[in-house]
Amino acid sequence: MSALYSELMDNTYMTAETGVIVAEFEYDRQQSDGDKGTENNSENSSKDYVGDNKFNSSYSLNNIDLGLTERPKAQLEIDKSVTNVKVTLANNSILFDINEAANNALWQDHDEYSVDEEMRDGKYEEYYNEDHRYAFREEIDDIVRRTDRGLIQLTMDEELMHGATIQVTYNVKVTNVGEVDYVDGGNNKNFYYRGNTEGAHVVTTTTEQVVDYVRNNYQFEANNETNSGAGWSVITDETLMSEGLVNERYKDNLAQFNNIIQTEKFGETSLLPGAETSQTVILSQLITPENTADDLTYTNMVEILKTSNEVGRRMAYSVVGNQDPVAEDAAEIDANVGERIVILPPFGSTTLYYIIGGLVIALLLAGGIILIKVKVLKKKE
Repeated sequence: MSALYSELMDNTYMTAETGVIVAEFEYDRQQSDGDKGTENNSENSSKDYVGDNKFNSSYSLNNIDLGLTERPKAQLEIDKSVTNVKVTLANNSILFDINEAANNALWQDHDEYSVDEEMRDGKYEEYYNEDHRYAFREEIDDIVRRTDRGLIQLTMDEELMHGATIQVTYNVKVTNVGEVDYVDGGNNKNFYYRGNTEGAHVVTTTTEQVVDYVRNNYQFEANNETNSGAGWSVITDETLMSEGLVNERYKDNLAQFNNIIQTEKFGETSLLPGAETSQTVILSQLITPENTADDLTYTNMVEILKTSNEVGRRMAYSVVGNQDPVAEDAAEIDANVGERIVILPPFGSTTLYYIIGGLVIALLLAGGIILIKVKVLKKKE
């Protein structure tokens, strides 16, 4: 990973200059009439002194605030959630058309990332400090890892599955969870030089491009009115790689997808901190025994590929385009997986039928053996 870290540093390193600050400090001693310093002295100097800084020994001034403030951080968060599941049988009758738990349907909503909530609760100050500058980045990664993506479980007879169509509607939402930043009015730099927001406006961040990695047991219909209205269109893995939109290491993983789709519709809305925007995508699948790629489990990964910020800030806690598209879960807050959808027969799976059948056979054999012992052997006696 050292080479990747070096590449990252080369591409993101920035030097910022701060104007010279002239400051004078005075330590008010009770006396300064001697050259004394014996307590806890170092071997090399008699001037070092710990405690009440006796006489003319050296001392330090701690926690001096010179008014320097770290630049506000920019960050976009993406969330993907299932809003509707519809199952239509081969005879065109509708078996499920739900957005919550129903008969023969378990619906456990997923959790959204809670980065903005953690910031509001003051955990930013707790985790981000001079002793561990990037600890809050690690905390955000932990939020992503422990987020529950939810489960939707549908139960239906196997005879009904053949020829049925499942259609899933997803809501893709992007939220600006960055800190408040300002664009100064004119060239007087009132905000960054004087902390004066008069004539300034709050900086916005924009999602320029979002990609959806459509699993191979899903189909995407470009002419669907909802999909076309949200700007979704097919993009090839070759285009993603040639334009440098996705990390080179995932080239082979991208090639595994039959369909990858993208939209730039999110870019029509510039987001203030705390604001959000969303789009909808619909995916479907015909359930047939011939489709060996369809394991009746449906998941979907979405990722932000391009962003822009009014004053050029990079995303503070994620790097766009470095999500492994075949992974089960998201790695950063600019990627997300919606609820996992599973279709099961009434007793779970075929394996369960075999287990029940085996138990029945075992019971019949045991009963037969007992009957033989009781009736036949007893009769012989």
